[in-house]
Amino acid sequence: LVNVVFKNLDALHFDANVGTLVDAWDGKKAKRVTTYDAAYALAALQIFQRSQDALPVGYASADAGESIGSQRGKRALAIIKAQADFIVNKLTGKNGLVADYYTLGKGVSNTQTLGTQFATIRGLSAAFKATGDARYKEAARKLFLAIEKHMFDKAIGTYANVPGQATE
Repeated sequence: LVNVVFKNLDALHFDANVGTLVDAWDGKKAKRVTTYDAAYALAALQIFQRSQDALPVGYASADAGESIGSQRGKRALAIIKAQADFIVNKLTGKNGLVADYYTLGKGVSNTQTLGTQFATIRGLSAAFKATGDARYKEAARKLFLAIEKHMFDKAIGTYANVPGQATE
């Protein structure tokens, strides 16, 4: 079942021309990339890649082990790299936060919500673990610092989409 889901993701949702996963397929690939979904896809792809390459999976798994370098594992790594690069290069704003979505041919949204930021940290961390590329770890750290700067509401002692305004 997981192989069918991966084939679907690769064939119907990965836009190789742009290097990103799009949200939907309705006879053709959609034009929207929801950052939250793309970030969590990185986490799922990391687990998939490890399972395909006979490496331990799960939160308590050891990092030890030698990859068998399966074709599906290699393809998952290629998608992980492309998606993580897309997030870092296309979705990160001048303030260091990531946009909530990207529309192909148009660009980034003007919204940057808290859930998207933390999902992106999780996704970039998974990309770092899968690839060993320190750029993704550094991007996650920079994003966290931007969240601290722009989204921490000192008055209530927690994070908010807009500090100083009512939040859930």
